[in-house]
Amino acid sequence: NKFNLDQKRPAVGLCPGAEFGPAKKWPETHYAEVATQMCKAGHQVWLFGSQKDLETCNNIRALVPTQFHEHIHVLA
Repeated sequence: NKFNLDQKRPAVGLCPGAEFGPAKKWPETHYAEVATQMCKAGHQVWLFGSQKDLETCNNIRALVPTQFHEHIHVLA
């Protein structure tokens, strides 16, 4: 498949972007903690967003322990 998503592993989608600026954004570390816990529970995590959210999504993935990176998919 195009994004190399695991069809057998349950997925959780996170949308870390904020249309109205950083004051409305949840901290990247919070998203990383949620993503880590979801991976530990056997899920894969899909990070959604527009092109302007790509850096944020990549930062979140980088904050997740490396053993879970294969289960974190940046779709921004």
